[in-house]
Amino acid sequence: MLIDNYGRPWLKLRIVVNSVCNYRCIFCHFEGQGKFLSRELSAEDIGFVASVAKELG
Repeated sequence: MLIDNYGRPWLKLRIVVNSVCNYRCIFCHFEGQGKFLSRELSAEDIGFVASVAKELG
């Protein structure tokens, strides 16, 4: 099982597949921070991240 730096287990994996987020949570909108320009993940990138996460539990 994966554990974060605060000792909490990772129970879910969230992969954002587009650049538009309709949620207002801290994952996408950090208070006081501006928008970040980032590259979107390809289908191969998403598959890789998911397969590694699966292997790690």
